[in-house]
Order: sequence, then C-alpha cells, then structure tokens
Amino acid sequence: MSQLSTLILVAAGLAATSCSTSPVDVAALARGAGTIRWLPAGAEILPDALMPISAESGRSLFVDGSASVAFTLTGDREELSTGIVRHFTTRGWCQRSTQYLNPQLATSFSEGWAHRCACLIMTDLRGKPVAREPLYQWRGEWNDSRGDVVTYSLSAEGRQLRGYAAYIPKRSVDAAERLVASRGR
Repeated sequence: MSQLSTLILVAAGLAATSCSTSPVDVAALARGAGTIRWLPAGAEILPDALMPISAESGRSLFVDGSASVAFTLTGDREELSTGIVRHFTTRGWCQRSTQYLNPQLATSFSEGWAHRCACLIMTDLRGKPVAREPLYQWRGEWNDSRGDVVTYSLSAEGRQLRGYAAYIPKRSVDAAERLVASRGR
C-alpha cells in the first residue's frame, strides 16, 4: 500500500471514530483548513475522495479537526517543493525527519524527489505503448509547537504535478501514533 493510501485510510478512520453526538463547530475546524490554505499559484483544487463534514475554499474539514486538500498544477517539481518548504519554514513550522504514520520512513527533506516506477503501461487505440514521463514523489511533514502536523505528498510526471495536503491536530496525531504503535507490538 502506498504511503498516501495509508495516510488517507488512517485519516478516514480517525474521522470516523471521532464522531460525537454534540454539534460540530465548523468554524473551529476551519482554523485547521487555514493552515493548508496556501497552495502554489495556478494550483487547481480537486474534489476530495473522503467524506468531509464541510468544505471551506475547497479544503475538506473533518469532525476530528483535520483538514485536507488535493490539487494539481503544471510546473517544475523542485520549485513546488521549495515553495512549500519556504512557506512553512517562514511560519515557524519544524520539519519532521520521519513520517508520523510511518516512523521507519524518512520524509523527503534530505533526499529530495525520489524516482518511482510508474508501472502502468498505457497504450493507444492500436495497442502500441504510449511514452510516459518518469514519475517522482516527494513527502514533507512539519509540526508546530502544539504538536499539530501538516503533510504534503507530491508526485510529478514531467511537468504535471499533483499534491495532497493534510492538517492533523495533535489529538489525532497522538491517536494515530498510538494505533501505529499498538499494531507494531
């Protein structure tokens, strides 16, 4: 299972298990969406496959206080990741060296974009293979002084860039880390 799939499944599980009978304060949840409000110029927001309780400016809001946004754009992959790093660094977020859901896996801050197998051979109407650009992936994670986490999972195939950003409040980070730890026993 890919790292992005794992993130989506855990986030969906946390959102589903954190439901309560009390009314949800969407305005309070929107504060988390504000954390991932910044996207590169020209980014097109994509519909989120998860089931949010609300959306603000295209960002999905979930009952546990997390928020996410999927986007696509055309551009240079290095400029994209550099812009995201600059944005969070100037706002006091600290880079994480490992992924909070997969602590055995490093983030991309030290190694940069990693070449991955596209592994799908596309064909034209006559069955002839269609040439594809190499596929690259990048993952950045930051935490703030409260323990909230922001993740950006990026992929690039030539100049076609895709991204998925998520804001996860500390209580959900702690719950996910406990779940991951309990499965590792």
